[in-house]
Amino acid sequence: MKKKPNLMTAMTPFPYSVTLDTLFSDARKLMKEHSVNYLPIMDEKKLVGVIARHDIKARKKIRLVTEDKSKLQIKDAYIAKPYVVDIHEPPENVLLAMAKLRHSATLVIKQEKLVGILTYLDVCRYMGNYLKEKLQVSIMMQPSNLFKLWLDS
Repeated sequence: MKKKPNLMTAMTPFPYSVTLDTLFSDARKLMKEHSVNYLPIMDEKKLVGVIARHDIKARKKIRLVTEDKSKLQIKDAYIAKPYVVDIHEPPENVLLAMAKLRHSATLVIKQEKLVGILTYLDVCRYMGNYLKEKLQVSIMMQPSNLFKLWLDS
């Protein structure tokens, strides 16, 4: 990680995606199978939104008399205007914007095509590895020792 950080090294490339007609149950299954919490939503080849695992859980808990929960689709609850950035955007700008906007996922595009997703978990993993390398400490060190190293730096 001696190079300047960029989105390509931190994001999850070529994420799994769903369509607006995908059933919640199918989206949950896809998330579970691939251990992901977010799925971009595509209409043909156009990016139209994103759905999070917690959005699906929350929507399924809502009790509506006229609604059959087994037929709930992504179009019934999704983020229609997600935070989208170009792959060449400086990561510091993206992270600060994610914090300011309180977004836990960012969709990454290149030439108007989806190429990745950057989630808070990706950022934590990337920063953990960066700090591990930077501080040259073992992951097996006690938290108190890591805290002491941080205070001494």
